Amino acid sequence: MEFLSSFLLSSVITLLAQTGAPPSTPGTEKLDFKIDRVLTVDNSALNQAIELQFDLYLRRPDLGIKQNKQRKFGKHKYTTDLPLALQPKLMYVSEISDHDPESGRMCDRPQFPHRCVVNVTIPEEGVKPVYKYLIKVTFEDGAYAEKEITVPYTGFLAEPKILAPTTLPNQGDKYSIKFKDVGAKAYEVYVNFCKPYNNDGINPCDDGFMYYVERKLGKLVTRKYEGLPSPILTVKDGIVELKSDFSLKFETSVEYRIKAFKSNTKAYYESNDFVTFERK
Repeated sequence: MEFLSSFLLSSVITLLAQTGAPPSTPGTEKLDFKIDRVLTVDNSALNQAIELQFDLYLRRPDLGIKQNKQRKFGKHKYTTDLPLALQPKLMYVSEISDHDPESGRMCDRPQFPHRCVVNVTIPEEGVKPVYKYLIKVTFEDGAYAEKEITVPYTGFLAEPKILAPTTLPNQGDKYSIKFKDVGAKAYEVYVNFCKPYNNDGINPCDDGFMYYVERKLGKLVTRKYEGLPSPILTVKDGIVELKSDFSLKFETSVEYRIKAFKSNTKAYYESNDFVTFERK
């Protein structure tokens, strides 16, 4: 029996020497963070995901150091300017049950604040969802830590629904569009003219232009443009209408897209609508 116990102890010591000590449960003493900004981007009209994005500054409580907040709003800096203990070698966001250090969706590692992105759904009216995730960071100094994060719900910006045109315009028609005012700070109003795709990697719908509509002192206004006819803007009963003397010319189809957005120091909101009309 004494020989068997010695043999088993020797085997365990040998195994640990070969594979390293078994990993301990990752604690939170090596990781903390501060949410800088929350962004919601609704791309569902573009057949893309609805995204919840959030920017993080990392801290190392075990070492008493942290990533300092940028003075300029929206500015990011490179982590190579920081000590190794504050440089993420790997950084993931995942479901809270996923403890694999290299599993999940990778966050923006080279720059800070670090942006993490997850896909979500728009909640039903009156429902405030709770967004909980696991942040997992392997630092350049070899330390690994993971910690749960709760991202505050900031809401979504309604879709700036395109109301007109509803059918394919005629060649040579003057530019005109109507869409719903959803209270955004600004709108980017795009029209693109498409041609046959030549299988050359070039976007066949890269010909077009954009009008910019912004809210100033509570009123929507447009900018002046060089090379484009100045648009005429009217707003009535929550409907925005843009017209100009630009004549529409396209080969295969014409695309209309509205990008609406607004922001403050803690949140950014973006939503889109998109319609396309093809020649038959």
